[in-house]
Amino acid sequence: MAWCAAECRTLVATVEFAVGSGGGFDDLATRLGRRLSYHLDRVRCRVLAAGILTSLGDAYQGADDTAAARDAWQRALRHYEELGHPEEAELRARLTR
Repeated sequence: MAWCAAECRTLVATVEFAVGSGGGFDDLATRLGRRLSYHLDRVRCRVLAAGILTSLGDAYQGADDTAAARDAWQRALRHYEELGHPEEAELRARLTR
C-alpha cells in the first residue's frame, strides 16, 4: 500500500511536469495518467486516492486540458461523497466553475 501511494505521488509530479512543460508532452501526460489510474484503483485509502486525483485534475487544468481535469475531479468527488468528506463541497464548487 505504501509503495502504491508513493508511486501515485511520483506519477502526479511527473504528469504535472509533463503538462506544464508544453510542446510534445501531451502523449506522455496521457500515458502517465493511465498508469496513475491503474495504481489508484489499488490504493485502499480513498482519501489519499481522492487527493491524488484532485492534484492530477489541477495539473491538467494548468495545461488547459479541461476535459481531463474534470474527469479526474469527478472521480475524486465520488470518493469524497461516499466518505462524507469535507473536501466534497470545495471540489463540487470547482466543478461548477
